[in-house]
Amino acid sequence: MVVKARPATAQPLGLDERPRTWHGRRPLRKRANGPLNSRAHAQLAMKAFGVTNRRRLVILSILMLTGAASSACGGRSAEKTRHSSGGAGGTEGAAGADATPGGQLACPPDLPSQAELAATPRKDENLELLALKLSPGKIIANQATYERVIRDVGAIRNQQPQLKGIGFFPAEDGRTIALTVSAGTLAQMQRGEYHPWDCLNATYHAKEPFTHSSQGSTASVTLELRGIYATTLLAADYERLPDVVSATRGVGGGDGPTICVTPTSNTWHYVFDAASGDCPGGCIDHAYSYFTTELSGDVKAIDTWATQANAPAPTWVATYASRSVCR
Repeated sequence: MVVKARPATAQPLGLDERPRTWHGRRPLRKRANGPLNSRAHAQLAMKAFGVTNRRRLVILSILMLTGAASSACGGRSAEKTRHSSGGAGGTEGAAGADATPGGQLACPPDLPSQAELAATPRKDENLELLALKLSPGKIIANQATYERVIRDVGAIRNQQPQLKGIGFFPAEDGRTIALTVSAGTLAQMQRGEYHPWDCLNATYHAKEPFTHSSQGSTASVTLELRGIYATTLLAADYERLPDVVSATRGVGGGDGPTICVTPTSNTWHYVFDAASGDCPGGCIDHAYSYFTTELSGDVKAIDTWATQANAPAPTWVATYASRSVCR
């Protein structure tokens, strides 16, 4: 007699065994070699207490919304705390400076390119400072501007050799940044434990060791950089660092002979000022020589005037030789 096996009767699956989806998501399942996910735990707990399917969906929705809100708040908290500096005595850093492991701050987003950094210092550092003055908003002088200044000043000096001794008298030295910090921060810097300035120091090749002086609980730190930079802009970057009270550029004192330049389209206006007379306190006498240069390279000697002359100053003196233009 042939005995036929009875067909297996389908048994209802338990809640934790059913290939169930929730709002179109993947079925709940155990992680490999790990515990159930939090939603599965909630499902099992509600089954044990006899919660209906409809109520389960409502409760799970509330749990998910609560979790999303908690995650969002946690993200904001992390965003607020990531600006703090590393090491003892660190305070919250400046806005926009992202902290990296070890307390070092990420580099500012507007750093000069590697090509620009490699270009400075240039062969004629004095005229590079002049080109930097003519490159507003730039930390390093524009290369085309520097080349134009070199060409024009060289042509003017060749045309009138008596002007070869006149260079540009800058308002800043292009190399020095002075920081005011606490005595505790100075101690960190001396031990090599102050890392927020690492990026700026490495980028602009700050020389070691730096110079410093202390007065009570306050200290002054002076950094000397390798190239020629717009130290007014750099000082603002250093001042944003944690625990830096203030940062200022290195300034040149007094006054002296200088070269004044006003670019206007293709025509550039140059005034060579042979200043003299108590220049450390502000020059008394000025002898101006006015030229124009063209993009093509043409140079024209326009006029001269001196403060000791009996004639009134021509209008070009106020336009192209004022202190704001020349310094």
